Amino acid sequence: MLIDSHCHLEYKGLVEDQMGGLSRAREAGVGPFLNISTKQSEWDQVIATATREHDVFASVGSHPHEADSHAD
Repeated sequence: MLIDSHCHLEYKGLVEDQMGGLSRAREAGVGPFLNISTKQSEWDQVIATATREHDVFASVGSHPHEADSHAD
């Protein structure tokens, strides 16, 4: 079993074919997936994907490069 321990399924270029990408990865023997957020504005999307997909888990947080965007 291969686990994708750090993916960004909400990023532009991936989100447009998110289901296709997950399907191809699963067919290749990859799964489960840890879908990472880098900023607060992605949290809802990352959680929604994890809720919808049985083998996708969400990691919510802010990357240090995004820290200035999150005053709280």
